[in-house]
Amino acid sequence: MNSITGYRAEVLPSEFVYPKTFSELVGQPRDVFYPWVFIEPESEYGHFILGLTKARGLVPFAKNEDTDGDIACLAADQTSGNPTVTMLVLDGSGRAYSFPTFEDWLVRARDDFRKHHSLGPVSIGAWQEVSRSSGDQELSIVLADPQNRYRYLIFSRTDRGWRTVYESGLFAELEDALRDARTYLERA
Repeated sequence: MNSITGYRAEVLPSEFVYPKTFSELVGQPRDVFYPWVFIEPESEYGHFILGLTKARGLVPFAKNEDTDGDIACLAADQTSGNPTVTMLVLDGSGRAYSFPTFEDWLVRARDDFRKHHSLGPVSIGAWQEVSRSSGDQELSIVLADPQNRYRYLIFSRTDRGWRTVYESGLFAELEDALRDARTYLERA
């Protein structure tokens, strides 16, 4: 499966609830915030990593492809709706880090996505040109695949950080993506 899903309720602690923001991401591509990739719960890896983390009171949901697979896990015993994210660091380096809430992890994932997909001065110039036309939205142009096709994402600033509000289709030319993005922002 290529879209974000959560583990089935019967394999999770009875009191565990996914954060509302996680639920809003369900159905989007698993790599929407690449290098962070959401774990496919029904895959062999998904079953393995849940078995590894469940005894620690953690529910895994994403891994970072830019590291040796740091795994982001939700605290299963927190029923606040926005649990702590504990990172499982598997590279033997002794690194340890966590995030106070899922929302905080999501901010980091979006920042990592922007850094990873930067196209350099062209995309920054394009972003600055388009973003001036909309005070509370940010445009991010990303290289979508090895065939040099482009897509853009529009993020909206909320009191909890940035939220993806639109993901375009693919464009063969950067200028076509920018033209479409301008049209989208003018309508918004």
